[in-house]
Amino acid sequence: MRVRPRSIVIASGKGGAGKTTLTANLGVALGVLGRDVTILDGDLAMANLGIIMGMHKCEVSFLDVLTGKADVKDVIYENHGIKVVPTGFRFEDVHDVLSKVKRERVEEIVEKFLRQTELLLIDAPAGIADATIISIAAAREMLPVCNLRNGRCYS
Repeated sequence: MRVRPRSIVIASGKGGAGKTTLTANLGVALGVLGRDVTILDGDLAMANLGIIMGMHKCEVSFLDVLTGKADVKDVIYENHGIKVVPTGFRFEDVHDVLSKVKRERVEEIVEKFLRQTELLLIDAPAGIADATIISIAAAREMLPVCNLRNGRCYS
């Protein structure tokens, strides 16, 4: 019997809190434990999950899926024993994609990823901009990242 897939967004209101690092490390750790894990870079404007995972030259990315130039299966790469979906970093595409992407489209794409994995970890962008809200809304669960600095919690 197949376990119902889970989608968890790793989110924080502040940049630099460790969302991307946590997403990568948690994904690899769960993969080592035998879980079928996919990590997705949901930060369309400042994507760097691929860089952290050592993936610098991916021909197609999540941006291509959002624009309809590629299919979900084309942007799933294997690295460190898990599946990785980089977003890429193309300044010329980001503004166009962000202005046109709809929450329903992202949710539809996430559902396609969930058909191919047991656990989908989504690395969300910082803040509460539209791209962040879309990433958070696409997941079924959320793991907030918080950093203690100077006795205050920035989340």
